[in-house]
Parts: sequence; C-alpha cells; structure tokens
Amino acid sequence: MLFDRLLARKPADPEVLYARGEVYRLRGDKDDLPRALDDLSRAAGAQKPPAETFRSLGLVQRQLGNAQAAAEAFDRYLALDPHAPDAGLLRSYLSDLKS
Repeated sequence: MLFDRLLARKPADPEVLYARGEVYRLRGDKDDLPRALDDLSRAAGAQKPPAETFRSLGLVQRQLGNAQAAAEAFDRYLALDPHAPDAGLLRSYLSDLKS
C-alpha cells in the first residue's frame, strides 16, 4: 500500500496518517474501524494535523459509541474550520451527542 511506503519514510506524517485513516474509515472492512481510529488518533496528536482529521476521528468515535470523544473531536474540527462545508451537520451531531 502506498501509505505504508510513505509512512516508512516519515512515520508521524499527519497528512499521510489522516489519509490512510480516512481510507480505512470509508472502506469499512473487518478491522478497519480500529485501524482508522489508530491512524486518526496518531495524526491528531501530531503537529499541525489537517483539520479534517478531527472530523473523521469524531465520526469513528461516534460509530464506536464514544460520545464524549466524538464531541471533543467535532469541537476541535469546528474550532479549526468554523466555516467548513459540513459544519451544520457536525453541529447537529454535537447537539445529539451532548444531550
């Protein structure tokens, strides 16, 4: 996989970790959700991760039933990109998660 080769050269690259995590999240095969969570969490902990990392991390946490972690990730995403095209949808998710 291309991501593996890129990460072999630079293991903590937040862009590559985000991209691979997003592929796992969207693909949804067996064991992909934990893989997505791992990559997205690592990307989120890096310096200057893409804002979208937190949207995807929130979606994974929400799917896993981790309401508090999902809300924290969505809050961070919206703080980084308050005018994101999906901001309204994520605010709706936040409302549901925090009620």
